Amino acid sequence: MKTCLLYFLIAFQVDVVAQQMKYYNFINQAEELFVTRRDATCFEYYELAFHAKARYFAKDAYIAAQIAYYLKENKHTVTYLKRAFELGLPFTA
Repeated sequence: MKTCLLYFLIAFQVDVVAQQMKYYNFINQAEELFVTRRDATCFEYYELAFHAKARYFAKDAYIAAQIAYYLKENKHTVTYLKRAFELGLPFTA
């Protein structure tokens, strides 16, 4: 029984780490696309990242909002700012 529980916990942990790595990869691809192309294609990867089963970071949503503001994408700016505040970004930031 203990061995079965141990295998379950290890499998669960591996899945959690894999989902987190998927999140980081999508965030990195989004930021790289913005830097290289300077267009809105990066938002596809931000959406994939924020829909992954992972722990999100307020700074990533805030950076996405800054990019959206730079590209004059008002809808995305509001969406990502809202997400950043929901994740704990203080209003004073």
